[in-house]
Amino acid sequence: MSSGHNDRLEALMVDQATEGLDSPAARELEALLAELDPGDHLAFERAAAAVDLAFTSQAGELEPLPQGLAARIAADAARFVGAPEQGGPGVDVPQRELPAQESSTGRVGGRGASPRGASPRGAEPRRSQSSRSTEHRDPSRESARRRTEAAGGPRLATSIGWFAAAAASLALVVVWRDGGERMETIASLTGELDALRIEAEQAAKEAVLARGEAQSIADALEQERKRSSTLLAERDTADDRRQQLLAQLDASVDRETQLEERVSDLESLVYEAPPDVALADLLANPPADLVRVPWSTTGDPLVSERSVGGEVIWSDSMQVGYMVLDDMPVNAADQFQYQLWIFSADQKEETPVDGGVFDASSVGRLVIPIDAKLGVHDPSLFAVTLEKPGGVVVSERDRLLLAAAL
Repeated sequence: MSSGHNDRLEALMVDQATEGLDSPAARELEALLAELDPGDHLAFERAAAAVDLAFTSQAGELEPLPQGLAARIAADAARFVGAPEQGGPGVDVPQRELPAQESSTGRVGGRGASPRGASPRGAEPRRSQSSRSTEHRDPSRESARRRTEAAGGPRLATSIGWFAAAAASLALVVVWRDGGERMETIASLTGELDALRIEAEQAAKEAVLARGEAQSIADALEQERKRSSTLLAERDTADDRRQQLLAQLDASVDRETQLEERVSDLESLVYEAPPDVALADLLANPPADLVRVPWSTTGDPLVSERSVGGEVIWSDSMQVGYMVLDDMPVNAADQFQYQLWIFSADQKEETPVDGGVFDASSVGRLVIPIDAKLGVHDPSLFAVTLEKPGGVVVSERDRLLLAAAL
């Protein structure tokens, strides 16, 4: 048989002696035992019985052995110490009735296992040593048994038998060395399992803490989500308000544009009104500083031969004025034009303010608006010169036609 089969056989024998086997394991053990000496498998059971007996005796809870096991142990003890076998002339092991449970389990202490008397499958059932000794009693052994009872009774023989069983269990250590290694492996695995159990308990505690932290984080996230929802709602409200303000601004811009267009229309109406109408309105509601100064000719032949007259009307506060010209000679605009100059206290005499270029398009009375290029303050003289088409920036004053001094 291979070493693997031997290891498996020993493992099954140790399990049977210490813990018991289930049906499949028991069948496997019977198959392996069928290939060996039927007596080999009893060594583990005897050792287990001796160990159980020792521990049970120390605890003060000694249980009687099953009848069959007690008979085998007594017979083995007799062989070890040279005492007569059970039932022989010198030794008689007491017999007792076994409870149903003990007889069925076949184990010390009631642990479940295969019955000790079971034979391997296919093998002839073995008879116990007590049965064989009872069937063939020797008269000399019977007398020895009586002498033993007289010296101390069967109790001494039984004690010797238990001592022999203990000695057998010690001898079994050599046989059970592989089983011991297995037990050491089991003990090592048990230690590892205990360490894993401690780690599992610690992991469970850490998991509880982690769940607590996760719940705290989840609560914080929920609060943040609610806060974000509130902020989003506020942002939507702010966006709606901004849209409303933009709509109001657009409406205001449109209104301002409409007002500007209206003002422009009104200004157009004012500036496009005929000068004589505008002058009439000014004269109808004259400001307090409105002045009116008549024209005078300078002796230039263009105007001296004609009765040119009229006046200058000016309001310093309104910066508005008109020239009224009577019988001014009609000019050809492509040949020469008339230009007005305004002299004031805050302007040098060499550079009077340009009052605008104009034409005399018809004979008769003309009303010409004054178009001052700069602001005029406290004017002292208004003069009209004859200039080239388009006028000049600074006049040579060689053709001074009219003047109106304040």
